[in-house]
Amino acid sequence: VVLPALGAQKLAWWQDRLTSQAGAAVDMAEAYWTKRPRAPHRQLPSRLLAIFSDAAKEGTDDPGIGGWICGYTWRVALDARLLQLDIPVLEAIAAVANVAALSELLGGSDHLPLDMEVEVHVDAKATADVLIRGAARSPMMQLVHSHALQCEHFSGMLPHLTVSHVFGLGNVASDAVSRGYESTLLKLAAALNVRVTPRNPPKLALSLLEVAISEHELQTEVRSDQS
Repeated sequence: VVLPALGAQKLAWWQDRLTSQAGAAVDMAEAYWTKRPRAPHRQLPSRLLAIFSDAAKEGTDDPGIGGWICGYTWRVALDARLLQLDIPVLEAIAAVANVAALSELLGGSDHLPLDMEVEVHVDAKATADVLIRGAARSPMMQLVHSHALQCEHFSGMLPHLTVSHVFGLGNVASDAVSRGYESTLLKLAAALNVRVTPRNPPKLALSLLEVAISEHELQTEVRSDQS
């Protein structure tokens, strides 16, 4: 592609913006292709972390839930009993457990600076909605959310969270974790120049899975008795 002088100039402006800030809203774009003074940009917090979570029931011989935190990974394999849970519920459990996993890595949240920001990247829109609204509509999601709020490692991180719905190539790291694709993880880590460091899953992941599957089995039994 051969750009005219003006096109090259505009591209340089975009490169300058994208390499100095994490991103900008689309409604700010006009500031980059006009001769107006450049629009002010959000100052990044002193500490910014991005974490990714995912759940997989299909498309793999080793289904599971898991998370990726700057090379640290955790995973819970899903057996036949846990596979009864719907994928939105599993996605929600993975997301809140990943927040707890980060808190454990950081040694809690009490000492964190007020301007620290954690970008929580989730693979399901329903999960993003729950985390953004702080409430859920379906009884099962309400159950998961209410139990998560009782965990200090999750609730203590809430003031620092922003939530983003990502999927596909945008969530390749946690996709690989949840599906047990170790070779993909190693290739990704090499490209990012980080080391894959597996950790035990957070206690919140295990407790939420047990709470959810117990409720599912109870409701299934009730419906069976009614029929």
